[in-house]
Amino acid sequence: MDQPWFCPHCGRPLEARRVADNATGRVGFRAECPHPGHYRTVVCATRAAVERRLERDFGAPDA
Repeated sequence: MDQPWFCPHCGRPLEARRVADNATGRVGFRAECPHPGHYRTVVCATRAAVERRLERDFGAPDA
């Protein structure tokens, strides 16, 4: 991800993770907190789509 994003629950940086669906063979990406049970996005086709999802959920980050 180009911008640093942080978990709204604990403040840790979100990680971009690659996700593979074993049933369909599709590969996608999601942003999630390293702490289990905290914030994570739905699976998106590209990292850019994950970034747009975060901007939609949290607003544009301050640069």
